[in-house]
Amino acid sequence: MDPAVSHGEGLGRRMLGGAGALSLTPYRADVAATIPVVSHRLSDGGRLIVVCPAADAQFYGDAEVRVDGVKKAPELAADITVAGLHALGRVEWLPIRDNSVDADASLASLGFYPSAPGSYALGVVELESAYVHGPCGVAKLPVDELRPHPGDVDLASRELDARDEVGRLSQEQLRQLLSDALVGFVDGFRCSEFELAPSAALHAGE
Repeated sequence: MDPAVSHGEGLGRRMLGGAGALSLTPYRADVAATIPVVSHRLSDGGRLIVVCPAADAQFYGDAEVRVDGVKKAPELAADITVAGLHALGRVEWLPIRDNSVDADASLASLGFYPSAPGSYALGVVELESAYVHGPCGVAKLPVDELRPHPGDVDLASRELDARDEVGRLSQEQLRQLLSDALVGFVDGFRCSEFELAPSAALHAGE
C-alpha cells in the first residue's frame, strides 16, 4: 500500500478512535446545529461510539448526521491543525434512563465519568463514508473495514514523547533528517505537494 494512503487511513482511524475533537450535525433536521462529542471511541465492530449531552440527544433523536473532526498537533507554542475529518452516517441513541446505574457503567467503559447522572447519552454512529484531510492530502477511509488497531493507542500516548524528541534536534539536524528520508537513508515518505497559483489580487494593478 502507498505509505501516504496508509498514513491517511491510520490518522483517520486514530481520530475516530479517540484522538482529536469531534462534533455531530443533524443536517437534515438543522444544518446549523452542532452536537458536541465529549468522548468517542471506535468499537471492535467498526462503529463510532459517542458520548454527547443528553439534552441534544433527546431533542434531535436518531438522525442522519455529519461528523466533523479536528486533530491538533501536540505543540504548546502554537495552535496547529494537523488534520480534519468529515464523515456521513446515522446516529442511534441507546435507551439510557436518567439516573441509571447501567448508564453510568456504559459511559465509564469509555473512560468517561459524568458529573451528573443522566446528563450524557451514549450513541452509535453507523458510518457511510469518511474522508481525512491531512499532511498527505485527502484519504478516503474504508468504513467497512475500520477496526481499532492495537498500536493506535500506543501511538496516541507517545505523541508528546515524539514531540520532545524532535524538539531536541537543531535546525541543521532537522534538515539532515529530512534529507536522509528523501534519499532513503532512513525510513520516511514525502507528504503531498502542490503549488499555489499567484493570487489574482497580486495582478489587480497590472
